[in-house]
Amino acid sequence: MNYLKNQNGISLIEILGSIVILAIVLTGFFSVFTQSALMQNQNEKELVINHLARIALEDVRELGEEYHGEFTQFNITGHPSIPSVNPDGSFHSKPSYFLKLEFTPTDPNLIQATILIINDTGKVLTKTYGYIEVDS
Repeated sequence: MNYLKNQNGISLIEILGSIVILAIVLTGFFSVFTQSALMQNQNEKELVINHLARIALEDVRELGEEYHGEFTQFNITGHPSIPSVNPDGSFHSKPSYFLKLEFTPTDPNLIQATILIINDTGKVLTKTYGYIEVDS
């Protein structure tokens, strides 16, 4: 009998070993991709929240009247008129985010306006402030 002595092929153990190594490497790559997708979603939310705060600050600076105290309702008699929000304080562009304003006199000619963006559960997502010059 003639037996072939050619051993140039790949054994089953070598194939299984290479599949295991490939699976380990791919698992590492997939975990990096899912983590970066989560970070992208979080960054997008923060960007939207900061944008809403800037819009609200711009609206507050354009107010023609002087206000004092805290406000969560807008565009009704006795409350600030903020064009970017509904009367209940929710933003037109993102109804799940709400505006809260706090006006505090700091100087005879200045009022500090604190802008808080709140989610629908009441958690403060961002807080910023600006100063409004008051004519005396």
